[in-house]
Amino acid sequence: MRGSCASDSSAAVVAATAVGAPVRGRATASGIVPVGQGIGAAVFDPNVTAALASMGGVPDGVEDGVAPGPTGTVRSAVTFDPAEESAVMRRQAAVGSVTASALDPTQRYAPPDGWAATTAADPIAAITGRTSLIVPPQVWAAGPDDARAVLDAATSLFEAGLAAPRTFRDVVASAQSVGRDPARAADPWKLQQPSGTVASRVPDGIVATAAAHVRQVDRLGAALLPLPKTPLTPSVYTSPLREDAVRALRWAPSRTAVDGDATIRMTAAQSSLTAQLSSVRFVSPGGAYTLASDKSPLLIVARNDLPLPIRTVIHWSAPEGVTIDASEVQELPARGTRQIELPTTVDYSRQISVQMSLRTSSDMPLGDPISISVHSNAYGKSLFWITCGVGILLVLLAGRRLWRRFRGRPDPADADRPPADEHEKRIANSYAAHRPASPGQQPNENPEPKDT
Repeated sequence: MRGSCASDSSAAVVAATAVGAPVRGRATASGIVPVGQGIGAAVFDPNVTAALASMGGVPDGVEDGVAPGPTGTVRSAVTFDPAEESAVMRRQAAVGSVTASALDPTQRYAPPDGWAATTAADPIAAITGRTSLIVPPQVWAAGPDDARAVLDAATSLFEAGLAAPRTFRDVVASAQSVGRDPARAADPWKLQQPSGTVASRVPDGIVATAAAHVRQVDRLGAALLPLPKTPLTPSVYTSPLREDAVRALRWAPSRTAVDGDATIRMTAAQSSLTAQLSSVRFVSPGGAYTLASDKSPLLIVARNDLPLPIRTVIHWSAPEGVTIDASEVQELPARGTRQIELPTTVDYSRQISVQMSLRTSSDMPLGDPISISVHSNAYGKSLFWITCGVGILLVLLAGRRLWRRFRGRPDPADADRPPADEHEKRIANSYAAHRPASPGQQPNENPEPKDT
């Protein structure tokens, strides 16, 4: 399983019986080995886990009071039967398993530059080294007395100087360092099915569902942006969704239990992911848009209820003759809205319907699609060609009139024009009276009106 303090997937926790030493490899006192692909694994003793799982009224892995068979990483010889052993006996066995490695003199007095196994024939101690990584079962029924006994035993070891605690963060950092060490990664330890156990493989259908869910979570994380001045990052925000899928792959004592637990966990994880994606959506316009011209922009509003900014793209569909430029990636602020202006070109004037959907920059659907009713006042190409034709006709007519005037020929269009009456003459004289005087003419001198 992944360490929650790790910044990536380069640290894991593996049972000591599930790894096999390579030809040239050897364990270290830290109990951390490379297992390939840049991953370092901190190993633990599954027998200690089995002893811890036996505590309580309903130990993990027991159905209807019957002890499980040899499954997972634990052999049947080290399992406990609640019907034959009392709660006190199981508690003492758990305390003894936790303190055994620290009380072994071959471990305690190991040379400074090396380490010693409990016995030469102990394959688990040869892998775990001088460490004792305590990994309790995922579902644990230990009571208050059980927990107090184990914690008191660990405290006694620390106070006596027989053991020293290590933080989980330190263990993860050591595993990452070992996984990235080129010298050790060249000859990794092999993962294997422990001898004397039955394979507890999770069904392929559940593995495929979990893998698909993790890929979706990674795609969502790729579209999110870190929030400045806060420790919240896309990896931290999406890690619970990713780890829920990993927890769905846990072992259970029966196929029915595996399917049931995994289905519940995966359903909850997928519902949570769906809720996250639905938190980013368009705000419904609530009415029709009117475009003033054939190139008026289309204004829409998008909302992001996630605590991190997200990069989105807009997909649209509209009738032929409508073009919307939505190629730009839109960044929506955390827990806020943004008005988006989309350049739009419409070639005709009528009521149209535009369908729009929002997706992440990694192509995941967000929210629900919306339908926008748009009324365009543009006449498109027809208006352009009509205007051009009228302009050309106006130029031809004006040129024709000027050409006839320059040649002294009356325009046939003026042939049926009646002669000017007295009213028109007076108006003409009035214009001439207010016209600026020409050179050599007195200001009050009115020119003689000419006959038209």
